[in-house]
Amino acid sequence: MLAACGGEIVTSPDAVRIEPFWVAQLRAPQSVVLSNGLSNPVKYQIRNESITWELDARQLTDTAIVILRRALDAQGIRPGAQPDKTVMLRTEVRGGMAMFVLVPTVAASARLTLHADFGDGTATSVDGENGSGFGVQGAFEGAIQSALHRLLIDPRFLAYINR
Repeated sequence: MLAACGGEIVTSPDAVRIEPFWVAQLRAPQSVVLSNGLSNPVKYQIRNESITWELDARQLTDTAIVILRRALDAQGIRPGAQPDKTVMLRTEVRGGMAMFVLVPTVAASARLTLHADFGDGTATSVDGENGSGFGVQGAFEGAIQSALHRLLIDPRFLAYINR
């Protein structure tokens, strides 16, 4: 369904990427397994006067995992049967806004929090936000990228991964 017409928003891990310099400070080689801490759908709605968009935090988390996995793989940090480390991610939608603008398109903004639980019992949370002139989907894809950038410089994440 078109994002401009409302309906379910499904983000794509192909829409954004993590540039290599964001992961250059991570120790490699090692194995790190990423998992989704949301086992069931967690639905959020964004409404304007007449349209409703629906997002699933579990699906947003799946998108974040694929984006981060690709960046870690490129750095030589891969999953393994007996991983050195585990990171469980959960996305929480904090807000969003969408409105139609002149060119029939949707200007949107998105805010979310990415929670990361590490295999040693420590954890961290980072926020991501983004605005897009290309609809709700683009705003949330950018917010996921923003949160991943912040995770990759988070002192707790770096301490765990580089240990």
